[in-house]
Amino acid sequence: MDNSEREKFWDVLKNLHNNDEASMSILTEASKRPETLCRFRPVSEHSLQQLQENKLFFSSADHYDDPFDTYFYINVDQMVPVYEELRADLLEGNTEFADKLRQIAKLTGQEPEIFVSMLSNGALDFAQLKGQLMMVRNSIQRRLFSICFCEDPYNETLWLKYANNYSGFVQIYDFTCLDTFMCGTETACLNCISAREPPYTYPVCYSDMRYDATKYALGIWLMERIEKQNNMALAPLHEYVKSSLMWEIERISLIKKKCHEYDQEWRMIRPAMFEQRSCVKMKPRKIIVGLRTPQYERRLIVSAATIAGIQEIHELYINDLDKLDSRPINV
Repeated sequence: MDNSEREKFWDVLKNLHNNDEASMSILTEASKRPETLCRFRPVSEHSLQQLQENKLFFSSADHYDDPFDTYFYINVDQMVPVYEELRADLLEGNTEFADKLRQIAKLTGQEPEIFVSMLSNGALDFAQLKGQLMMVRNSIQRRLFSICFCEDPYNETLWLKYANNYSGFVQIYDFTCLDTFMCGTETACLNCISAREPPYTYPVCYSDMRYDATKYALGIWLMERIEKQNNMALAPLHEYVKSSLMWEIERISLIKKKCHEYDQEWRMIRPAMFEQRSCVKMKPRKIIVGLRTPQYERRLIVSAATIAGIQEIHELYINDLDKLDSRPINV
């Protein structure tokens, strides 16, 4: 997928408001996933164990190497005139507007007169709100979990960045093969969220324009306060706010700075938001060992891949056309 196709996908995602069949069809058409995606890895105790067990762990956005990951911002200043305009309408006796607010209050399960009175008489401390929303931004990054993939197993930038300067390995996953995704196939999967709610994989869009996540931050801020009150009467409002934030997780997770566009990244996004790390079980079709991987680490990689049942074990080399290529390792 080239950058223009990624931009078209982003335009579709930005304008998506529900998840009905027609909307999902448009999104699927705009995000046609390649048959194979790959994941670059350095050699470590954890990466070898995960290779051996066919596991991939989700990582939260605050642990990615890019400090600008989830490239969004929260614009509290833009809320001040909007809020003051709403209050002015009420204070000036705009009965039509007040009636609309009462309808919204009923829809969200609130007492209409209390809802209107709070807006009429309650002046927000925007300086305090700004500080609280910036804390929400950090909270969002801790709760957004994804797994990063790439389209090209011969991507030189990623061999340098994520496979320890060509001394690691790359795992290649065939998404057309039914045996690739292993979640839900074992007894232990019964209580696993990855088996109950399979994650979706989307392309990342690269841009120097940040995504405005003010609405999402406000929604999270409001839901957290509703949850702390532990009042069942507020449950309809909680669900209403939650439903209004549909596709915001995807929009925040799939935007990165333009300078990273050579990564050709795709992301598998975990649908549930909480701060506990989880994993999926996926079996690679093939692995490629780096051309600078030391012999003893090559043996460890080959051993782990063999235990995992991976049939195609290759090594990286530079072919006669002076390009990266791979060939089978005799095991």
